This record gives sequence, C-alpha cells and structure tokens, in this order.
Amino acid sequence: MSTVIVNTLTGTTTAGSISVTGEGNSTTTNLQQGLCKVWWTLNGESTIASRDSFNVSSFDDNGTGNYDANFTNNMSNANYSFNGTTGVEANTAYVINYHDGQAPSTSAIRFACEINNNATFQDMGFIHGQIQGDLA
Repeated sequence: MSTVIVNTLTGTTTAGSISVTGEGNSTTTNLQQGLCKVWWTLNGESTIASRDSFNVSSFDDNGTGNYDANFTNNMSNANYSFNGTTGVEANTAYVINYHDGQAPSTSAIRFACEINNNATFQDMGFIHGQIQGDLA
C-alpha cells in the first residue's frame, strides 16, 4: 500500500474538478461534488450557540425553534440540498424544515424545529444541519 501526502490537489484538465474511481472500478465520481459544503451542530436553547460548524459565519435566533445559518462562503445558487436533524423527546418527533416558506438563498438558510410536522416549533439543545451543493 502506498501513502500520498500532499497539501493541494488540483485536477489536470480542470483545476476545480478531480475524478475518483468508484467502488466498482467502472465509474468515476467528482470529488468536489461529494463534499459537504456547510455543516453545523447548534445549541438552540436560550442564548443560541454554535457547538461546532464548517462554513457558517453566524446564526440568528428568529423566535422559538426558528433559526438562520449564515454562510461564510456563499453557495453558487439556492438549489442545494439541505438536511437537518434533532432529537426526539417523550415520543414527540421533531422535524427540521425550511421555515416561513422562505426559500434558501446563496448566503443563508432559515430552518425550524417543528413538532410532529404540525406548525408548532420548539427550541432544541442539539440541532444539526448539512448542505451539499456548489460553492460560488
């Protein structure tokens, strides 16, 4: 087995595009497309506080269970994939949704912790989010 140690990887044809051979050795995957571009873990109770994050400059508390994650580096468009999770308490499921019908933007996303998908919101101690898509 060989070990490759480098500080920078650059594609030979296109600098921002590196292809990696897939598991079956018959397909390739674009390395940059497969990377998570934004992620966070947030304490959403009382005074909100980031537990840890990547590419998040700040969070806004917009009311009970309603938050914004503001990106350090913008996305190239608002057509990215967002996934969020939080806990379950006393047989109550909490869903992370886009909030207020506000579409995501290239610089931020508004999300909410919703109880049983019924438009009732709750502050949660552990809120996790991830975004995949293209950076600007």
